[in-house]
Amino acid sequence: HRHGVSDLHYNGSTAATHTHFVVSGTAEEVVSYLNGVCASLRDLPVERLATEREILRTEQAGRSRGPNHQLPLWRYGARGYGLVSYPEYGTLHLTADAVRDWAATWFTRDNAVLWITGDTVPEGLDLTLPTGRRQPLPAPTSALPVTPAYLTGGSGGVVLDGIVRRSTAAALFAEVLSRALFTDLRQTGGYSYTADCGYHPRDADHATITAFADALPQKQDAVVGGFIDVLARLRAGTIAQAELDSARAKFLKQYEIPDVGAAALPSYALNVLTGHENLTPDEHRAHLAAVTVEDLRDVARELYDSALIQVPGRGVDWAGFTEAPQWSGPSFGPDPAGTVHRSRASDAVSLAVGREAVTLTTPRGRISVRYDACAAMRVYPDGARHLIGFDA
Repeated sequence: HRHGVSDLHYNGSTAATHTHFVVSGTAEEVVSYLNGVCASLRDLPVERLATEREILRTEQAGRSRGPNHQLPLWRYGARGYGLVSYPEYGTLHLTADAVRDWAATWFTRDNAVLWITGDTVPEGLDLTLPTGRRQPLPAPTSALPVTPAYLTGGSGGVVLDGIVRRSTAAALFAEVLSRALFTDLRQTGGYSYTADCGYHPRDADHATITAFADALPQKQDAVVGGFIDVLARLRAGTIAQAELDSARAKFLKQYEIPDVGAAALPSYALNVLTGHENLTPDEHRAHLAAVTVEDLRDVARELYDSALIQVPGRGVDWAGFTEAPQWSGPSFGPDPAGTVHRSRASDAVSLAVGREAVTLTTPRGRISVRYDACAAMRVYPDGARHLIGFDA
């Protein structure tokens, strides 16, 4: 904030696991901006906390949520990588001390990487930050007892994600899957307008492949069937060499753009932070050339084995997917020593508050939140409490 309004092109952005400050300008402008960022991180302008909190609330209210916004919650639960599915509850109650502690923990010289597209490091840089340690990425958690799994609902389209090992073959497979979905669901079937797929590194060793296809209500069954048919074809290894060659050619074109090295620096910096190997252009070309159709088939099977798909309407048990848990497992029962409160609307609905857990029992199923597996408790002015379990 201390930079105020300027003609300088700069920005700060946050993702699930990192924050990125970027500036473009003369050497003097870059030095001024980065020095200012580090100075602010050393001495946060906490007098603006209330104002910034309201800005964040406004941003959240107007933020569009992608078609896959529910999948992290269902895959990981209410912690780690699953938190991106939740509203930013904590911003309402942040204190100056909490923000200072956050900055001192995460924004340290040992947990930051500087990248510059110029020929030299500009003179005058003062990037002094407190000493700390390289912070590990969240340990992956799971709210799914078995995969492939499915859930129903959403905006009417089909969205799937799966966890695969990071590799050039996996990135190429995502491009092949994207083109296959587009060909079958849009060009041939005319069922979807958008049919796409992306490859997103999650940590040093694994990536998330996310595929999506939209659908009108009357075309939903056709899109679900066509989507799963495409995945089944690739999983069976029915992949034309031309599909691989076309995807590979697209990847190779990136080396034809000017300043390709500069364009790669942000991802290189993230790889340094996460501990993933950075390939030289020649190494990447060699990896691309070595990928075979059989490699793509293996990625397709890996994707399917870990897949979570959200579909409209009916389930997809027929395709080998298991419904994601809607209720707590049998090991989560009411505490015998707890106090049971019956619903005023129905005697079949009750809330049991025990020493170890809170359990809501309904005719359809039971939901329990153990206190030792509670991710958050929201408190309301009227005394109500909302507990969110790790498996929520």
